[in-house]
Amino acid sequence: MGEELTPAAIDCILYNLSTWRRLVELMEPKTSASVVCLPVSGTRSSSAVERVAVRRALVTEVLDAAERALKALPPELRQIARLRYDHRMTYREIARLLTKRARRRVGMDQMTTRVSTSTVHQKVESIRNICREHLCSVSKEFWGQIRTLELDGTEQRG
Repeated sequence: MGEELTPAAIDCILYNLSTWRRLVELMEPKTSASVVCLPVSGTRSSSAVERVAVRRALVTEVLDAAERALKALPPELRQIARLRYDHRMTYREIARLLTKRARRRVGMDQMTTRVSTSTVHQKVESIRNICREHLCSVSKEFWGQIRTLELDGTEQRG
């Protein structure tokens, strides 16, 4: 699955992580009397509740893997990930901010302290690679189920 996880797919997951988490929480049963039935393997007909439960479980598995990846990042990469994906900053904006912070730490007399956009790009690539590793830990069954849901959705629309 790792080869199928393009940088764009990883970016999509990371950019939307908090929004998707909130949406999944909205799908949660709100009372202890709520019942969620999971479909029995091999059956095609399922209730709306079953389909929602399966989709929630599938999305949650990916969100959990992405969050584990972000927590596993070294502090410097975690900071860049926040700036890139939470604050939606460009490489240039991140480089300027990190340069400012570095200069404050070492003093303004060291004007040679500079973080380049190519350095930020390399760090974002590292973030993506770490996330790819974590997302590849999601079971192959999950990715197969996602494809099945995509096909089911196409068939229902067609």
